[in-house]
Amino acid sequence: MLKEIEYIGDWWLPDKPDEKFSGILRFVPGEEIILKLIDASGCHSSQIIKNALQIMSRASLDPEIILGRCHDGKEFKDVTLYQCFQTHSNVNLTRPEKVGHFSPAILFVGCHFRTPEDIKFRKLSIFYSQLTEWIRGSEWGEVSKTLETFTPIFTNVVDVATPGGYKIVIGTVLCPSATSSIGQREFKIIEKTYVRIEAEEYKSFLQEFQEIESYVRGFFSFWLSRPIYPLCIQGEACNGAAEAFVPQKILTKSRFSHRELSSFNNISDAFSEYLNSWLSKVETLEGAYNLYLGTLYNPQMSIEYTFLSLVFAIECYHRSTYKGKYQPDDEYSRDLYKHFVRSIPESVGDDFRESIRGKLRYINEYSLRKRLKQLLKKYREVLPQLTSETEVFMQEVVDTRNYLVHGDDGLRSRAKKGVDLHNICKILKVVLEVCFLDELGMSQEKIKSVVSKSGR
Repeated sequence: MLKEIEYIGDWWLPDKPDEKFSGILRFVPGEEIILKLIDASGCHSSQIIKNALQIMSRASLDPEIILGRCHDGKEFKDVTLYQCFQTHSNVNLTRPEKVGHFSPAILFVGCHFRTPEDIKFRKLSIFYSQLTEWIRGSEWGEVSKTLETFTPIFTNVVDVATPGGYKIVIGTVLCPSATSSIGQREFKIIEKTYVRIEAEEYKSFLQEFQEIESYVRGFFSFWLSRPIYPLCIQGEACNGAAEAFVPQKILTKSRFSHRELSSFNNISDAFSEYLNSWLSKVETLEGAYNLYLGTLYNPQMSIEYTFLSLVFAIECYHRSTYKGKYQPDDEYSRDLYKHFVRSIPESVGDDFRESIRGKLRYINEYSLRKRLKQLLKKYREVLPQLTSETEVFMQEVVDTRNYLVHGDDGLRSRAKKGVDLHNICKILKVVLEVCFLDELGMSQEKIKSVVSKSGR
């Protein structure tokens, strides 16, 4: 699905359809999409270039939408560029050597969308990086006997209705590919895995669809223990079929082990239930999900930032699922909080007093140590390697967090660094994964097996 794109044609702003300018659109996967307004190369008149200069000078330097009618060497296509920003400009009316370069956030091929509100889809089929290798194993049947007449075969692996009125189908498509050389003809079968998201009605691509897509992508990244990316998105838009391309730097490395959390075959029997549980708990666990996934999608972040992200994710998870308060909020606010506030000496200044009041509002919540202790106690059978070192581990986490957040010099010598901090992060990551597996409805026995097989 990784393909380079080059379109040549006319471009215009939605509110100026009669004022067209010429340009070449290029996209190399893993790099930016670039629209280069054609310069004085001899194939266009100077009047066209002057018109382009005048149009762009009257418009915003970063037009929200640019429309195009282009040719890819085979056929003409309607193209929409969304959220464009100018990356290079060299305006010279007397000698127009270069008009400008524009880079869009999203490229749509097949449809024109005049406004962001018009970008609506009912179905999206998404081809992700690395997903085919993970799902692998479609049933090919007798296709080897009929290669010359073979047509694409679609096989659904997972078909599930999800919260929010979406239907998600995960499947594989087998596509024929043929090459010829002197004296022989070679046939190949290419297997691709797709994720199809269907809505009951047309929904905004920029809001609802991108939101549900990010949740589904996070679910797969969780199992693969590495980032995955949409290589190509095909969909049913409100005004016809369209493809969408989102430029992004594709990262394959991870700060931690490259080993997946689980193979698909190991969890396929309950995969639909796990996906449904992941999506149904987004509302309460989104913060913890995002902090955890951020460590996968940003392997270049410092080890200290990775540590803090994992600690914050654990606190966020515990707060969302266990609440973690010594007293109910109403009881604390009605009694102890008021008593504490009244105990602040009159001599304390207004700013200091307000700071104390702010801190007192939250001392009813469990400390990081208590949250960790509760989680490690619950999962002691799943994480036996921590059983004899739980207190030491918790102290190291608390000291390091307090040093990094508060800069307490008294903790400098106790805060972990380098390899020691990396090892702590690995354990925190496993603790979070165990928590998420539990939330998906997996038994502790199955969780223990998954963690053991993954080499965590």
